Amino acid sequence: MGTSEEKISVSVRVRPLNDAEKELGHAWRHVDDAIVLDSDISASKESVYRVDNVFDESCSNLDVYKKTTSKIVKSVLDGFNGTVFAYGQTSSGKTHTMHGDMDTEPGIVPLAVKNVFDLIEKCSEREFRVR
Repeated sequence: MGTSEEKISVSVRVRPLNDAEKELGHAWRHVDDAIVLDSDISASKESVYRVDNVFDESCSNLDVYKKTTSKIVKSVLDGFNGTVFAYGQTSSGKTHTMHGDMDTEPGIVPLAVKNVFDLIEKCSEREFRVR
C-alpha cells in the first residue's frame, strides 16, 4: 500500500476556556497526544481519547499549520490529493484556526495559499497552472 505519511490524521486544538467554563472547572485535560475526560458520576473511571496531535492554548495558528498542513500542501504540489477541514461545535475556534486574522495571526488557509505560491516560485524545473 502506501507509506505511513498516507493516512488520515486527527488533531485537536484546545481553545482557552471562557468565563462561564472557568467557573465550572475543567471536565477534561490533555496529556501528550490524548484528551482525558475526568471521571464523574456516570463513569467509574476517566476516559482517554488518543489522537495524532493535541495543541494547547499556547499554540499559534502557525504551529498548527506546520504540524498538520504543511506536508499536505507539499504533497499536493507533487500531484497528490489533500484535504484539511475543521469540525467542532459553535464557538470552538474553527474560524480562528482556519482563517485567523490577516494582520496578527493568519490561519491555516492563508498560510497554505502563501506556502503554495512560495513553493511554486522555488520550483523552477516544473511549470504550474493556477486557476
